[in-house]
Amino acid sequence: MSDLLTVSAAQSNILFKLGNYKFMLINAVPQTLQRSTSYNWPQQQRFSQKPTSQFVGQGDDVITLTGVVFPEFRGGMHEVDKWRAMAATGRPHLLINGRGAIFGYWLIESIEEEQSLFALAGAFRKQTFTIRLRHHHGEEVSAGTVLKSAIKAIIK
Repeated sequence: MSDLLTVSAAQSNILFKLGNYKFMLINAVPQTLQRSTSYNWPQQQRFSQKPTSQFVGQGDDVITLTGVVFPEFRGGMHEVDKWRAMAATGRPHLLINGRGAIFGYWLIESIEEEQSLFALAGAFRKQTFTIRLRHHHGEEVSAGTVLKSAIKAIIK
């Protein structure tokens, strides 16, 4: 029973999970999540009339996570390097929030960092980050597959 309580307590500290990376209060803390979804409405020219628009489907869905790492307090000096390694795989990653909401698969489009408050030997004491994710519209994945992946991701 104590193992179940330990797992539950550890899981409650997860803010977001992207692939195998867990954003938690003890490592990299996202401060904001901004989501932008576009919709495609190209204009159609008409003879002797003003153009009209036709809905042809959803466009890009983009999430931008911004946050901070304080390596001396919590987290480490290599959190951003872990995300860069994930991005370099060229694969989409499942995004889940701490309450278990499944956002689907996302591509890491870009990672920005800013280091400040330098200490001896150039060690930074504060690091801000911005991660830009784009929803993966590749091969369709069944709801069952996403659910199985989400359950595995939460348990890990």
